[in-house]
Amino acid sequence: IVLNINKQIDQLDSKDLHNRKLNDYDKYLNITNSKTAIFNDIIIESEYDPLEPNRNCIKAKVNKLNDPTKLNQLKAELEQSMLDPSYKPNTKTLSKYTLPVQQWATGKIEATPYGMPPKTMSEMSKRRTHSNIIFDHFDYPKNNEYINNEMPVGKRTFIK
Repeated sequence: IVLNINKQIDQLDSKDLHNRKLNDYDKYLNITNSKTAIFNDIIIESEYDPLEPNRNCIKAKVNKLNDPTKLNQLKAELEQSMLDPSYKPNTKTLSKYTLPVQQWATGKIEATPYGMPPKTMSEMSKRRTHSNIIFDHFDYPKNNEYINNEMPVGKRTFIK
């Protein structure tokens, strides 16, 4: 994109560009002096067209761009096309598959892969996330037994 725009800029004559800008500004000043108000939503092209400078601006032609918001969808389509060469992507699909809203209700969602995890998984996660740290800044144990449990005494080394 940048190379294309740079090539078009290099082809422009600076004096021609300057004269074009002055001419557009002159048209704008003439119409504002002759009319009390100019509304951008009401354009009378025979009098003044405020969009004319935009039609003559530099434009970049681009090929297919990788949209980061559709990354998962594009990856799935690429994988499907590798498996089945006759696969044609659905142009109506705007995002990846999600669980239909009708199945969100209790009793239905448990029957889907999105449902509740098995009890063994929840028990494992409880053990993994368990902590002995007390988060009460005002009432906490201060005895030696608690300190020895949290930070046991290290091994003593003897130097001979």
